[in-house]
Amino acid sequence: MKKLLLLLFLLPLFYSCGSDDSSESTENITAYEKMHVVFTDKPSEETISKLMNPILTNYSLPIDEEHEEKFASALVSMKQQSAVGVTEMEILKYMYQHPDASSSLPEAIGKAATILEMRK
Repeated sequence: MKKLLLLLFLLPLFYSCGSDDSSESTENITAYEKMHVVFTDKPSEETISKLMNPILTNYSLPIDEEHEEKFASALVSMKQQSAVGVTEMEILKYMYQHPDASSSLPEAIGKAATILEMRK
């Protein structure tokens, strides 16, 4: 239930985030390079993109910097809320392996995180 409430909080945030670059030093860094640095265990950019790109495509979202960063931000938020240590890549892998056509992307992120949280 707590995850569902968090999801309802994250949903508007997910769609309202801008791609406003406030830091000049990160202008040339791709979203996948940022994810490599921020995600737990520092997965390779290639590993992240192989999982994330098909998921974005399944939700008819463009594979671009804005959507990649919003997706990553939601994954990081869910990891931070995890009481048992569910990671960004665990959520991403679950979503890749279990596509959810009945939900929006933010809802699917929340569902995946909740399921993984209960399994650990």
